Formats: sequence, structure tokens, C-alpha cells
Amino acid sequence: MKKILLLAVLVLTVFSVTAQENIDTKEKNTTKNFNEVKLNGLFLVLGALELTYERTLNEESAVGMSFFFANR
Repeated sequence: MKKILLLAVLVLTVFSVTAQENIDTKEKNTTKNFNEVKLNGLFLVLGALELTYERTLNEESAVGMSFFFANR
């Protein structure tokens, strides 16, 4: 079981590394602002809600907010 899990992690790691593309320098200088909304699925299973919003300002910085709500 450990070997299968290790093999799956290695395969996923290889695919994530090879999925990245080289960005041309001309395209790199035209950075757009991106919005990202995330919902944590594990917390939903546990009965809580975590919602995160993030906006990139440039290549090196971003600003974001996170909300967490737990039912008792």
C-alpha cells in the first residue's frame, strides 16, 4: 500500500513539473490582475466553512482575505 501511494505521489509530482510552460519575456511584462476564490473542501466535511479571496497586484505581490466559520 505504501509503495502504491509513493508511486502516485511521484507521478503527480512529475506531471506538475512538466505542466509548466516557459513564458516569453514580452508576455511576462504584461501581467494582468487575477482574482482567485478558494473553498476548503476538507473543512466542509468537518462542518466548517473557509472561503478565501485573493487578487494579484503584480508578479511579486497579492492581497487577500480569508473567512472562517465553524458550526458548534
